[in-house]
Amino acid sequence: MDTWSFVAFFVWMVILIVFSFMVDYLLARVFSQGAHRYFVGVGVIVHEMSHYIVAKLTLTTVTEVKFFEESGGHVTHEKRGPFVTSAISMAPLFGCSLFILFLVWLFSHAQVVFYYPSISTSNFLDSFVSIITTTGDIFYANIVTHFGVATVFFLIFLYLVGSTAACIAPSGVDLKHALIGLVLLFVTGLVAIYVKPMSYLKDSWTTPILDWVVEHMMGALGVGIIGAVVFLIPLGLVFMLKK
Repeated sequence: MDTWSFVAFFVWMVILIVFSFMVDYLLARVFSQGAHRYFVGVGVIVHEMSHYIVAKLTLTTVTEVKFFEESGGHVTHEKRGPFVTSAISMAPLFGCSLFILFLVWLFSHAQVVFYYPSISTSNFLDSFVSIITTTGDIFYANIVTHFGVATVFFLIFLYLVGSTAACIAPSGVDLKHALIGLVLLFVTGLVAIYVKPMSYLKDSWTTPILDWVVEHMMGALGVGIIGAVVFLIPLGLVFMLKK
């Protein structure tokens, strides 16, 4: 893996976080406070369960899990080192994206059509064009081409995706630890790219572990981004009409 591809991967991660904040921002202004809390209920559960699962995987003691508080929810756990704490804090970024991927698989059995955009670490312009055209294709396929029962399931799918996408970004409490984690991962990745430690074991190996991690995480990030954009379009229209 080259340095630019690795940097681009982190840029896409930031883009997903920004899109998530945009979804939550618009939801808070389109719906009343009570309705907003109910709308993001599914996303809050997925968000907190992502924290919980990673805490358990890292053998971190969890003392409390709350889903339905006025501020959303929280997971309280023992204090750990910076790597473990940051991993737990960043968990929803990938947990929510993977849940959207699960929704795609689940609703595909109800004839809901979902296309995967071509998101690349080498060409941002083409990737954004792919995101926009793919989103348009998804709406056209589910509302026009397959209008009927599949459209009803698509609207349910849209709600679940929107609720989850709104909760992808780290909460205010997690943001500091998540940023620390991103910096640690970024520095570690750059060192691995520069040193190429695996090449000492085999000449043809450069950064195979890093390549594998980025490739699979890019898939999850791509699904999260297109899920957020699919919901941002109707939400943005409702927001403008309401104003």
